[in-house]
Amino acid sequence: MREKTKIIRNAILEAVDHHPKGLTSFIANKFKISRVAVNRHVKQLEASGLLTRTSSTHPTFSYGKDNEKYSWFSFSLPNVNKFPDYIPINIREIYEEACAALELSPRVSATLARMCLQYVIWDFFKVRKNNLYEEINAIKDKIDPELWLIIDKIRSIGNIAVHLHKNVSFIINDIDPREAKKLVLFMHILVVETYIAHYSQTKKRKVNSKSKKDICLES
Repeated sequence: MREKTKIIRNAILEAVDHHPKGLTSFIANKFKISRVAVNRHVKQLEASGLLTRTSSTHPTFSYGKDNEKYSWFSFSLPNVNKFPDYIPINIREIYEEACAALELSPRVSATLARMCLQYVIWDFFKVRKNNLYEEINAIKDKIDPELWLIIDKIRSIGNIAVHLHKNVSFIINDIDPREAKKLVLFMHILVVETYIAHYSQTKKRKVNSKSKKDICLES
């Protein structure tokens, strides 16, 4: 299952209590995707027994009979050792520390993940401002909408938004452990969509360029 798929379906399950009647529209607006796309996710959750609806015309959603599986569906962090060496070592180390601190101290984990976000903005996007809030706003027009969605989700998690104007090392005291876990997962996706995606694209261009040169030499 793709990470974005997991994020959307997790959001659907989390929104059931507050938006039982307008669930589809709420998720469509939240992720800027079509209602048709949301319905595909909903149907998969229904098939898994995690979600149920009262009717097909004007449905009211509720948790399915197998919703104890929700703990299985919740965010699972990828193997932190999988980040390749071409990613800056300070970003790799801080991310791994954030993962390691999740169980012992969610607030420390969240603080490290936020620090990791700022380092990505400094290094990958080459942007430095007075604080993280200004830096995030400064890169909005420089990135594609899907990547912006990830960054926007990071800063909207729990109490993260409250502390964006503060020093990046400021300890976030009031954060839910589940939100800290989401923050770390979003950081993983961000690294994949920046450094790893860029490396793969660069490598592909080099291979294509070499192939063209070989063809020219043969002809």
